[in-house]
Amino acid sequence: MSASASTEEEEEELDYIPLPSPVARQRRRSPASSASTSPVPTGVSTIHSLHACLATSRSKKVRDEFQEFLKKCNSSFSQFSLDVDDSKTGKTFEQTYDVGEVLGEGGYATVYRCHHKANDMNYAVKVVNKEEYESEGENLKEEIAALKVFADYLFCVRLLDVFEEPERTYLVMEECKGGDLLDKITEKEYYPENEAKKLCRTLLEAINHFHKKRIAHRDIKPENILLVSKTDDTSIKITDFGCAKFVTGPKCLKTMCGSPQYVAPEVFERDGYDQRCDLWSAGVVIFVVLGGYAPFDAPLHELPRVICEGHYEFDEEYWGEISYDAKHVVKMLLRVNADVRASASACLNSPWLQRGDLHLALDGSARSIEGASAISSLNDSVSWHASSTFSVDLKPVEQRRGQLRRERSRDEELIEWFRTLPAVKTRNGKKKS
Repeated sequence: MSASASTEEEEEELDYIPLPSPVARQRRRSPASSASTSPVPTGVSTIHSLHACLATSRSKKVRDEFQEFLKKCNSSFSQFSLDVDDSKTGKTFEQTYDVGEVLGEGGYATVYRCHHKANDMNYAVKVVNKEEYESEGENLKEEIAALKVFADYLFCVRLLDVFEEPERTYLVMEECKGGDLLDKITEKEYYPENEAKKLCRTLLEAINHFHKKRIAHRDIKPENILLVSKTDDTSIKITDFGCAKFVTGPKCLKTMCGSPQYVAPEVFERDGYDQRCDLWSAGVVIFVVLGGYAPFDAPLHELPRVICEGHYEFDEEYWGEISYDAKHVVKMLLRVNADVRASASACLNSPWLQRGDLHLALDGSARSIEGASAISSLNDSVSWHASSTFSVDLKPVEQRRGQLRRERSRDEELIEWFRTLPAVKTRNGKKKS
């Protein structure tokens, strides 16, 4: 299914990883060293030359950004060894792989760690029960199409091969060995701000890329954000495009889907929605990463109203040391009205996430200049509290932190709940705008 042009203007491509110019480096050399200037190196030698220059540079900002660039390059190069294309040889899945332990389970699919018999490597394989998957309105072909669009994108789990068999479809993907973000948050309770900043920037870069391709993921949540390795808590990839749809225009999507705590208000209102639902979900994820608890938490039957009211709070005990700039990004994303919700691009250009801004201290507690000057007024400027008439009895933050529940986006109970859910209205009888 191809995406037609939306009425919204196409956002410009941004270069988020500025690299120092070798020529500029040579021009800054002393007169004594410039006499022996050699030709500008190319290819692999360029990287080594730049690395040598940066090793003695007094610019911590440039060094850190270049190290991040090298890490991403190494991750990309290592993916070439994973490439497989066995389905086209006529072999069955069982002839090609040994099935191992379960990595995850969903409504109609299970992900296994599978060992390739020929190349001796492990892969994550999503095994889909085709009959049940298609009978509930899910379109497997659209999921595969979305995965193919992002086959070479750094921040998405790569689809490497597809085995179509009578009862099941096997999606062979790269394995991310660090587990999912929900497990990591449960383990850490929350992310220090310096780590959260890197992770959240990657999340929004990925969403920005999806939206430029006119694809709405529709199920952004910690369970669908995977850590690349066990030793790095900030390098992530997005997975599970089972709810993904091509966006053909504003508010063209109608299906009720996603995971309840992360679903945007406009989805519950049943007036149509578009890719901007992902931005709300990203705001909830960033809140969870920094605070360690969900901003909207209530019994399932009350949750749509709680979300559409849009009330949440930055509890001082856990948010007091978080910068103003970080909280502002959350506020930009958790706007009930999708028309005034910030785009991923706008968030990436915010003071907190913009590349080249002031670095957080190693302990994650330092604040930007703007944030430090605003700490004394946080209660008035950025804390949102439920009104006295708000009827849902939220649990104390102390009981919620580190006790996040695992959301399942496509199990039978949830699908039935979405199917029977009426459009959510505010107390005065009008839909929330």
